[in-house]
Amino acid sequence: MDLPQSYIGGIERGEKNISLETLERIVDALGVEPSDVLTIGKKSNMKDEILIDKIVLQLNDRNPAEIEIIHNLITDVLKAFDKRNKIK
Repeated sequence: MDLPQSYIGGIERGEKNISLETLERIVDALGVEPSDVLTIGKKSNMKDEILIDKIVLQLNDRNPAEIEIIHNLITDVLKAFDKRNKIK
C-alpha cells in the first residue's frame, strides 16, 4: 500500500483527511468494501476490524511454521485471559 504508518494512524484517529484515491488503496489492501469503512455508528467495532485486518496482513508474509507458532501463542494468551477473567 506504500503509506506511512504514521499517516494511517492519523487517519484512524481522525487527525488526517484522505482522498478518494487513498481510500481506495486502503480498502483494496484490507480486502473490504468502501462502505465497510464509511459506516457511521460502528466506530469501536470498526477499529477492532481494522486491527484484525492489520494482523492478517502481517501474517500474509509469514511461512506456515511461523503462522502455527503465532496461532499457538494467541491460543495460550487467550486461555490466560479467560482464566484471569474467571477469577475476578
